[in-house]
Amino acid sequence: MEAQPVWTTLTNGADEPTWKKVVKVVAPALATATLGPLAGLATTAISEAVLGRSGGTEAELAEALASPTPGMLLSLREAEYSFKTRLEEIHAADRANAREREIRTRDKTPRNLAWGLMLLFGMLLAGLMFYEPPAGSQAVLFTAVGTAFIAMITYFFGSSVGSNEKTGLMAGMADKIQALMGGK
Repeated sequence: MEAQPVWTTLTNGADEPTWKKVVKVVAPALATATLGPLAGLATTAISEAVLGRSGGTEAELAEALASPTPGMLLSLREAEYSFKTRLEEIHAADRANAREREIRTRDKTPRNLAWGLMLLFGMLLAGLMFYEPPAGSQAVLFTAVGTAFIAMITYFFGSSVGSNEKTGLMAGMADKIQALMGGK
């Protein structure tokens, strides 16, 4: 069986890849970030990975990624990893600042809100044992209260376990990409 060209795989059989499709497959977090408020940072990361400089135009990116090399794909993957790592650092600093503020001001509001939320969540679960909620409202209740509960747990206990797992998975992806490209 003959190996398929990388760009055929990347673009689901399209004749000629577009740079956005290549980035979407190789670095999906960067591709998604180009659609939101982080578009400038994401586009700069893509440009630096592919062209070796910031400020690349869409035409330059399209030309460079028309025939992506294994090195370009690996650089894109590394840029995505760096981008995700930087965002996680920003989020961790934000959480640390919130915790530091709570310690410094001795504010009891977060603790009281957490206890209230735990009480609400427990009452919701207990209430569901005795009462049948109207159709469709059970999902809304669990989504709203459950999301707030998870945010509270993350605030007080952090999310380092999930972060470490993601880091390991992303590091393994670089090896998989290089193997796919026929590298060593």
